[in-house]
Amino acid sequence: MLNLLSPSDISCNFMQRECAYRYENPQQINQFHKKYILMATLSNDQIKKNLHDLKDWTYDEPVIKKTFEFDDFREAFSKMTAIAFIAEGHQHHPDWKNSYNTLEISLTSHDQGGITEEDFKMAREIEKVV
Repeated sequence: MLNLLSPSDISCNFMQRECAYRYENPQQINQFHKKYILMATLSNDQIKKNLHDLKDWTYDEPVIKKTFEFDDFREAFSKMTAIAFIAEGHQHHPDWKNSYNTLEISLTSHDQGGITEEDFKMAREIEKVV
């Protein structure tokens, strides 16, 4: 749990922005480092390799994306709702656009400035839902 009054303080600089976080225990520091500092962007070759397993997903720097078509708006919106719950669980949120029965999804790791393994985890989770 984030505790702004905690004496334990970690400062870091990533994506040319300063951030300071205070944590209640060392485990939270490790989780922060794994999620935000140690998550490297993938090379073009790594991205292509990961895309091989995801049907109809494409790479359009700096995002991976796919367009889904459903029977009607209700089905599209239902899938968006299911994806929203998954995104909250991962703390990794897609950019998307919905028009009636069409849903366009783009994934990128904004804080890292490119595609990371988190984007491919989300894409695989999205594929399970749709």
